[in-house]
Formats: sequence, C-alpha cells, structure tokens
Amino acid sequence: METEQETKPEVTPEAKAAEEKKASEEKAESYSRRVQKSIDRATGQAREAERQLEAANQRITALEEKTQLKAEPDPDDYSDHTKLVEDQQQWKEQETAKIRNDERQKIQQENSERQWQQQQQEVSAKYAMKRDTELKKDAAFGTAETNVGGFLNSYGAVKTRDAILKANNSTEIIKHLNGDSEKLQGIVNLAPEDQMYAIWELDKELEAEPVKKVSTAPDPARDKPGSAPINTNDAQLSQFDFNRKHNGFT
Repeated sequence: METEQETKPEVTPEAKAAEEKKASEEKAESYSRRVQKSIDRATGQAREAERQLEAANQRITALEEKTQLKAEPDPDDYSDHTKLVEDQQQWKEQETAKIRNDERQKIQQENSERQWQQQQQEVSAKYAMKRDTELKKDAAFGTAETNVGGFLNSYGAVKTRDAILKANNSTEIIKHLNGDSEKLQGIVNLAPEDQMYAIWELDKELEAEPVKKVSTAPDPARDKPGSAPINTNDAQLSQFDFNRKHNGFT
C-alpha cells in the first residue's frame, strides 16, 4: 500500500526572521521583568531597613537624653570625689559613643548612596533594553523621546522623568505623552510627589489597554481608564496613601 508523503509548508526567510525577532523581544521583556522585580525588592528592603533603623535611633535617643550629662563635669562643682570620677567616666563613654555613632551614620549614608546608584544603574539598563527594542519597531520613537525629554528638562521635572524610566511601560508612556501635550503639561504642573503618582496611574492605564502598536499619535479616549485588574496592591491605594507608601511613611 502506498502512503502519501506529507508535505511540510516551506518557511520563508521573512517568516523565519519574524519568529526570531519575536523570540528576541520576548527574551528582552522577560529579562526586563526580572530586573524590575529585583529593583522593587531591593527598594522595599532598603526602605524597611531605614524605617527600623530610624525607630531604633529614636528609642535610643529618648533613653539617653534622660541619663546623659549635658556638659563635661567640672571638679569645682563636686564635693563628692567618687561622684566626680563616675561622671567623668560617663562623659568619656558618652563622647566615645557619639564618635562611633557618627561613624556608623557615615557608613550607612555611604551604603545608601551605593544602593541608590546600583538601583539607578539597573533602571537605566532596563530602560536601555526597552528603548532598543522600541527603536527597532518604530524609528519615530527617538523623536518622541527627544520631545518629551526636552520638555521635562526645561521644567526640571526630575520626579516625572525618574518615574517614567522606572515604569513597566516606559516607552509606551513616552509615546503617549508625546501625542498628548496637555496631559504632559498637566503632570509637570503637579507637586513633585504627585508627578510620580500621575505617571504610575498612566502606567496602570496603559497596562490595562490591549497591546497595540503606538507611534506618535495620541491614544483614543477611554471611558474607564485603568479598569482592568492590576496585579499589585498599589491599585487599591488612594493618592494620599500612595504618596505615603512610596515616600517611606508607611
């Protein structure tokens, strides 16, 4: 009995290139998500450590203020030599503790600065990868980036710039704001802490929208922006609580 030989469809060079491009973009996006998780985890740990340290320092300070000597003991003020010796020893210990505390604070400050620099490097690397991917898809993105970046720099909107770079949909936000100058102007007019919240809201809104190619044109209006469920506890926060949380007050 003769069997029919199955014929496999021929894969064209264009189809193969498209598959390779898709695989490359998926790999880049996966790496980007891992970097973001690392940044979020490191930021949360640093803030928690700072809160615990501050609480401990406040308790220690309150206790020490009740028992510490306010000035170096003057022998002329003492009739009891034993008490003089005790206070002189306490004063010496206080001064030693103060020096050590200053050294600890200096080290902690240096560690915090190193952590911040590391986080900034990770954020920059993550954005650079997204930017490279976006430019391959849409050469006009470079113009949108220049327009939005120049506008933010002219207003000194550092909070807005940093929030965009850290956002999950950073490149989409840039394209969206490039096509909506009124929204961009409205954001930079906000107080610095509210700028971060506005970008987070826009990030959430774009996250909820269907994936589509966006160039420099404005996005269509939505009846209920950001209505889809977001996998983050921040989605349930009010603006006031969001500001408190992301500025280390909770």
